[in-house]
Amino acid sequence: FAAKGSINLKNDIKAEVSLNDIDTGMLAGIGGLAMPVSGKINGALQCGGTIDNPVVDMSVEAFDTSIPQVKIDKAYTMLHLEDNIIHIEDMAMEKKVILGETEATYRGSVKGTVPLSALSEDENVSRGSSMDVTLYVEDADLSLLPGMSPAIEWAFGETDGQVHISGNILE
Repeated sequence: FAAKGSINLKNDIKAEVSLNDIDTGMLAGIGGLAMPVSGKINGALQCGGTIDNPVVDMSVEAFDTSIPQVKIDKAYTMLHLEDNIIHIEDMAMEKKVILGETEATYRGSVKGTVPLSALSEDENVSRGSSMDVTLYVEDADLSLLPGMSPAIEWAFGETDGQVHISGNILE
């Protein structure tokens, strides 16, 4: 872990943070996630702009990550925040599976934009704000779903497709 830079609470931000082989379980605990998580994470964060209008570039990759019932071989994301809009430039997860003598890689990815105001539970802030996000599933295995939602007890089989998400958190 390394960090350098400065944050002036009245104006400018200039900071860089890098992560190398950090235990994902430690980060989950810091983030308040109440389930066991394992794996390693690498990443970089560059911050600029001002406190009122930060500009952030973030890239993170995780390896051999697992949460209960789900193991991901590789996950990565590249995000850019500017003008209070998160630009999801690339976010993906990959899982290799061996079926008999055949090896397959299941992949899901996300791209799009999310205005920070679309995440607000304050109707005055979120009104008129809409995210534009598409989830792509390529040769994916539905067995990943139970680990993502307690409402799904079991699932299996391959699938392809995409889901478009728009609106705000209150819609």
